[in-house]
Amino acid sequence: MLTEIEELVTAVGGQCTVHESGCLGYCSQAPNATVVRRGERPKIHTLIRSLKSSAVVVAAATGRRPNLEDDVIKQKLAGLRAARAS
Repeated sequence: MLTEIEELVTAVGGQCTVHESGCLGYCSQAPNATVVRRGERPKIHTLIRSLKSSAVVVAAATGRRPNLEDDVIKQKLAGLRAARAS
């Protein structure tokens, strides 16, 4: 999931940093991510189990929605998901 989000951030030309974290207190709704934007309260995203969910996190972090119909992005991310499933 972290790599997928990093790839989507790169695809939109966004400026953010992706880090692993400890427990967010939502284990039953994992995987989770927290977006922290300067001057705003942190927002927790839960149930990040699809490419669309990862794109929502990226849009929240960068203000830019990834184009999930882009063939280059789809191929790269399909490879990441396949490797994770192995």
